[in-house]
Amino acid sequence: MELMINRAIERGELTGGLDSTDVVAHVLGPVLYRAALQRLPVTAGFIAAVVHSAIDAHTPDPP
Repeated sequence: MELMINRAIERGELTGGLDSTDVVAHVLGPVLYRAALQRLPVTAGFIAAVVHSAIDAHTPDPP
């Protein structure tokens, strides 16, 4: 997963200077919390929302 994130940074799709482990934590943290602690289903919709949130948080603003 970190390799994909690093490649996205290289292409300018994510903000440069990011720590890929932070991005992984931004995605996996909510998923693991929901599954392990809340014992709620991890649906495709939930994963999509988490990924979109991570992308929004780490995407550079247009010039």
